[in-house]
Amino acid sequence: MKFKSFKDPEYQYRENDHESLLQKVHGERGDLYYQHYKDPKHAQNPLSNAINEYVQASENDDDAYTLAQLARMYLLNGKFEMAEKYINKVLQRELKDKNALKNALETLACMQFYKGDRESTIKLLKQSMAYEKPWRRGNFHFAIVTFQLYFNFTKPSLKGWLSTLWHTLWGSLLSVSYLFNPSVKPYVVLFILMSIKGFRSQNRVLNDYLELYKTYPGLELIHTEIGKIYAQREQYAEAEYWFKEALQRHPIRDDGYQYLTNLYQITGNLEQLIEILESWLLIRPNNGEIMSVLSQALSQVPEHYERALELAKRAILNLQSPVMLANAYTHLGNLYSCMQSYDAAVTAYQAGISIYPQGLDTYVYLGTLYYDKQEYLLSQKVFEKALSLSGSNAKIFCNLGYLAWMQGNIQQSLDYYHQSITLDPTYDIALNNLGVLYLDHVGNIQKAMELFDQTLIYNPNYALCHYNKGRAFSFLGKTIEAARCFSLAQDLNEVNQELDNRELTDRINQLFENSEQIQNTDM
Repeated sequence: MKFKSFKDPEYQYRENDHESLLQKVHGERGDLYYQHYKDPKHAQNPLSNAINEYVQASENDDDAYTLAQLARMYLLNGKFEMAEKYINKVLQRELKDKNALKNALETLACMQFYKGDRESTIKLLKQSMAYEKPWRRGNFHFAIVTFQLYFNFTKPSLKGWLSTLWHTLWGSLLSVSYLFNPSVKPYVVLFILMSIKGFRSQNRVLNDYLELYKTYPGLELIHTEIGKIYAQREQYAEAEYWFKEALQRHPIRDDGYQYLTNLYQITGNLEQLIEILESWLLIRPNNGEIMSVLSQALSQVPEHYERALELAKRAILNLQSPVMLANAYTHLGNLYSCMQSYDAAVTAYQAGISIYPQGLDTYVYLGTLYYDKQEYLLSQKVFEKALSLSGSNAKIFCNLGYLAWMQGNIQQSLDYYHQSITLDPTYDIALNNLGVLYLDHVGNIQKAMELFDQTLIYNPNYALCHYNKGRAFSFLGKTIEAARCFSLAQDLNEVNQELDNRELTDRINQLFENSEQIQNTDM
């Protein structure tokens, strides 16, 4: 808009000129903040400031360009609902402003990408690209490549890979001029540093990254790289700081959420893990993998079981990979099992097995559930099926040994346990249980004692084994040694909660009250 000069004798003050001037000022300020956001030399994320300016610019005159910019700012700042609101305002008009249409369609394409809609994402990007000058379409081609790569990795297709190659070619041809753009320089420098880091010491790489950060504190990729080095060094507080800086600078970047998720899983920070996954899910509302991980985190807190159950069911509706889908059903089964909805748990496990029959863990969970319900024959069949998938799994042989024991098949149980410790000589549960079999059913106290001693080499804090060793000593009439084992088991049990403390106390008292051998009352 061209404003008349106050020196013009025909000029008469009109209030709407003042409002138009204010609109222009706020709009220009919004553009300036947006340029600061794109400039890696600016450390902070000024998108909130840009939003405030554009909102004020749109108060008196809702021009399409300002509305489109508002939509983009809200998207980049992770405010998807507001972004969609302003996109709709733009697209509801008959527009002549090509920049506004281009921005609105590009923003909408990004939103469809985060929702997981492949076809709409690519279609909208191509529509948006049509409003750009042909020689400036390189960024659009590379945007399509980025989204195609993501979709190809989640759901591969030959057509998708050919399209990716085609857009890569055109993006490369049309983007040569960008190599001479000053804003590209920090990315080129970082790419070079990342390419040669395998040939240099970690300390030197970190120093180079920190030097680059001093010049370009707004380069979110450098925050991520520095955070990764600290995470490798197990300096988790420093890693968390840099990953959060990357996410602050680029609030919708998946990498920022992924690295923080990994970090909180490693450190066991459940509260922060749940918080970051909840935030990530707002950005990726239809991402089944995030739902599944968040459901597993929530399931560690009984008060959150209902929310975990809801997310597990939603994850199943949004997962494509058979392996991930089967894992989601297995997790759903575990949730139902914890909530004592056993029939629903069985159904979920069976669904997981039908989708991915090679999923060993699902068989183990299902077999354990049948055992807990005292359906030993069904449990045995499930574990035998698991054994056909993994014939060298010590845990499965151990479980089969216990099932045979519970059904009174002592010789078969012995065979299974021997096979288990042959496969894994350090497997403490199998060693302890085999020792109990020799103590209580075979009557070979010496062999039992050897097995208990071997168990305690690999797990010296195994309260149940100390208790069983105490029983063996009591059978040999060694009261002092037995009492020492029972007392140690009692101390360890304060932490491990493997045994009934009252029974331990009774054992110790009876041991000194009666020198006769006490009978086994435990397994």
